[in-house]
Amino acid sequence: MRVLPCAAWNTRTTLALRRNPVNAGDHQVHPAAATSDVLVPAIALDDALAATLIDAIKVDTQGADHWVISGLERTLRRSPHAPALVEFWLDSMVERNISADDVLTQYRALDRDIGLLGEGGAVAIASNQEILAAAQSAQDHWVNLVLAAR
Repeated sequence: MRVLPCAAWNTRTTLALRRNPVNAGDHQVHPAAATSDVLVPAIALDDALAATLIDAIKVDTQGADHWVISGLERTLRRSPHAPALVEFWLDSMVERNISADDVLTQYRALDRDIGLLGEGGAVAIASNQEILAAAQSAQDHWVNLVLAAR
């Protein structure tokens, strides 16, 4: 295992790390910096993983998951049986002016089924409408998705 001192993104760049003073699990990166943000390097994981085959991947980047997945497309195509688990958080998408439909379209372009991750690890393949409805009805407006091999 190796630790990379950078944020996962869709390209090599610098991002603004916004720290949450109340919840250390809710620090977030943004393309544009606010005054109290810390600048951090970012890379596409495709670059870091080169020709590596993966067994599974979990992305939980507080609303930036689709950017990370975009930077993992070559790796996911190289590892077609590896499931990718991603958080799908509507409130963060609204805050960032991101279309939830566009995110789902991006995920579907990977030629994978999209499922809702349920209790005990059960995965229910779902349509975009079912995913949006599940996220909207969830207490904090997020669900975990599985981008699974077909």
